[in-house]
Amino acid sequence: MSVNFKVKLLLPVFLVALNLMASAQDSYEWWNMQHNWDGKTPPLNYIKRTPGFLGPNALPVPDLNDTKINFRTFVYAGARYQFDKSERVINPEIGMYFPFQKNRIAFSFYSRLFEFFETDSVLRDKRFARDSICSGVSKSESFLSARARVWENLYFFPDFTIEFGLKLNTGKNLENARHTNAPGYWFLGNFAKDIYNKERFNVRIISMFGGFIWQAGDNQQNDSWLYGLGLQFKKKSTIVLFDASGYRGYRNNGDRPLVARFKLEQELKQFNYFIQYQRGINNFIGNGIFVGLKYKINWIDTKNPY
Repeated sequence: MSVNFKVKLLLPVFLVALNLMASAQDSYEWWNMQHNWDGKTPPLNYIKRTPGFLGPNALPVPDLNDTKINFRTFVYAGARYQFDKSERVINPEIGMYFPFQKNRIAFSFYSRLFEFFETDSVLRDKRFARDSICSGVSKSESFLSARARVWENLYFFPDFTIEFGLKLNTGKNLENARHTNAPGYWFLGNFAKDIYNKERFNVRIISMFGGFIWQAGDNQQNDSWLYGLGLQFKKKSTIVLFDASGYRGYRNNGDRPLVARFKLEQELKQFNYFIQYQRGINNFIGNGIFVGLKYKINWIDTKNPY
């Protein structure tokens, strides 16, 4: 085989490899031009680690919970669909709730597993996302929390529980502004009191106040006040909860989300089913629907203290 023939044979392979290398190096050229990159600042430093500039599963507002610790162990599975004119996100969710110590303490774990997401170019650029086609699948967040009853039915005082929770840093894809790629935690007090209780109909006011802290970059964190206020109606085995909850970061850079939520839950003998609608008021995606099914585990012997 002559040298010329070898050159002619290998030249196309070399050109293809060279083109692939050039494409890899220039794949973010659009981003550099769009955001006037200075060539020095790490591109991920442009992304704000706040709920106003990340996907809706990155830093969700914790749920407002009643102070009554559920006496039944259960697991649940469901699906979330979060959307507005610029973004659509679908993800499955699973979780488990486990009470013990005569229903004075409870642990819960839940995971949003992964998300299918799609954003438009306007939101992509607002968030400084790196990929020109900002859609795909990302691993999502998981959370662990513990609640403890401090007092209940104590004179005229509202019932009181405390809660501590962890964001476990399972969410990834910071480069496309999906998650923080960093941990966080919250602590809060729950207060609740019946304002109407007759026969099988109950109206209860519920509130929470505490703090939510998360890592917001290298050697940086964001500290926020966490709050919520809701009204719960229960008739026989049907529970309806309206609440407005959020947290308020000190940087005011998209770190002050506020959401309004409506949740309907129907209790059955072995299963509960529920549906929740969430409306983002500030620094959060516009709409969210969450549907799911709870399965009560009977092998753990617990008694209803209520």
